[in-house]
Amino acid sequence: MTNKLSAQTIVITRARGYRYHGKYPQVTVFSKDQMELDRIQTEFGGHVYAHRKGFIWVLSRRSEVIHLIAKVKPWLPSRHGFETILESHPT
Repeated sequence: MTNKLSAQTIVITRARGYRYHGKYPQVTVFSKDQMELDRIQTEFGGHVYAHRKGFIWVLSRRSEVIHLIAKVKPWLPSRHGFETILESHPT
């Protein structure tokens, strides 16, 4: 039986935030298990793409990033600090 992590747990432990072109906030998660990313996509939106030897989930709309951070707030801070992506450049 596989270990089925919740979407929130996956995001808190693996999500990374960065600014696309230095301006647009994005949150990403890489995984070799597409089902994990499907759970995240169902919960938070965004898109899943094939990427090298796995898949990547990308959340690229500012409003979606704000919603994601609000939804996982009880579990913050995250392992990689993706929630600070909006703090570095105010909206």
